[in-house]
Amino acid sequence: MMTDKYQNTKTTDYSEFVSIVEDIGFMTLSNNCIDFTNLSGLTMEEQWHTDLPSDPWQWRVNIEKDHKAAYGKLFDKKPGFISLEWYPIFLASRRKGRSFAEIYSEGLISNYAKQIYDLFKHHKTFGWPSTAYSTVETWAGDQLIEEAMGIKPEDAMDDIIMRVQDIIPNGEMKKIRRFIGIY
Repeated sequence: MMTDKYQNTKTTDYSEFVSIVEDIGFMTLSNNCIDFTNLSGLTMEEQWHTDLPSDPWQWRVNIEKDHKAAYGKLFDKKPGFISLEWYPIFLASRRKGRSFAEIYSEGLISNYAKQIYDLFKHHKTFGWPSTAYSTVETWAGDQLIEEAMGIKPEDAMDDIIMRVQDIIPNGEMKKIRRFIGIY
């Protein structure tokens, strides 16, 4: 059992933050419904929005640009990070072997979301300096997508649940399921 070994950790170093994301596999940007490790909890309030190398607000963009982890609204509609190792597992659990077009044709994605997705697709990666946007296909690339296709969605979800339980052993299953997007 892993438990939250970072519970009392504070960092001002981007590289250490990347190492923590890679070690845990995923985390949120800020507080969440299960008290899972998050960037806000790993840093001090006075670090934020300083434009210094120790500014976590910059790290969330850098970690994605450096291709160390994905960043987006990933956990209970809250922003967070998924490491490269865990990305195919999350992709398998959420897409269940389907492409974006297939998910859209099944009515699981709104027309508005598809329009935004198409916009990102045609412009590759873009955004304000404070954030960057891209499609799963652009960011992940063929290798991670192919890896995800080889994972059974049920196995992926089980792996994610077990990982959360490793970190938060007394977490309520209902909250854990909400956190990872199983309602």
